[in-house]
Parts: sequence; structure tokens; C-alpha cells
Amino acid sequence: MNYKQTQPQWPISEEELKARYKACAKEENLVSGIWLVLFFAFLFACIALSKQVESLAQGVQTGLIILFFAVLVGNLYFMFKTMGRRIRDYGLACPECGKLFTGKTMGHILKTGHCDKCNREILKKGDQSEV
Repeated sequence: MNYKQTQPQWPISEEELKARYKACAKEENLVSGIWLVLFFAFLFACIALSKQVESLAQGVQTGLIILFFAVLVGNLYFMFKTMGRRIRDYGLACPECGKLFTGKTMGHILKTGHCDKCNREILKKGDQSEV
């Protein structure tokens, strides 16, 4: 089943929650891998061009350094922004408070069946994992 862009009917089964999480993680790994390759390609291109930058005027050098750090910060911001959107696209956010289901939150939900922030029921009763 394609879980992207489909919102679950809360509470959901543990199997559906895990399947949504697995599908989201698979896509996140692919996208993150591509962004890392592109970022390091940009970084190595900057290193390779550093000798040529030294021969440029001081103002141009400063502009290129600012551009480099802007790309660095922009890349991190973009990665985290798209990660949050992707998690929501897979329906992995609490319908009550909007908390994203990642890492520790998923462990808590699988253990208790409820959101750790607002205590909303996420998993159907009797469907929690024994951890």
C-alpha cells in the first residue's frame, strides 16, 4: 500500500504504523544520500577552486566565502525542513498536537499506544508491542 499522502484513521494498527515508518525511512535515506553527495561535491569543488579564488579581488573572495557558508546553512535548513514535511506526508504526526513520530517518540508509542506529548491514543487497544 502507498502510505504517502494518505492520512490514517486514528487509532491505527501497529503494523500500519510500522509500515508507514519504514516507507518514510526508506525515502528519507534516499533523499538524504542524494543531498549528502551533492553537498560534498560542492565542498570538493570549492576546495579545488580555492587556488583560483586566491587570485581574485578581496571583495570577490569575501563574497564567495559568504556564499559557501550560506549554502552550508541553507543545505542543513532544507534537509530538516523537507524531513519534517516528508514525515507528515506519511501520516506520522499526532493528529492532536502535531508531534512528529520519530526515534524516541516511536518507541514510546509502540510501548504505550499513546502520544508522549498529548497522550492521544495512536494505536488500537491491545495492539502495543511488548518491549
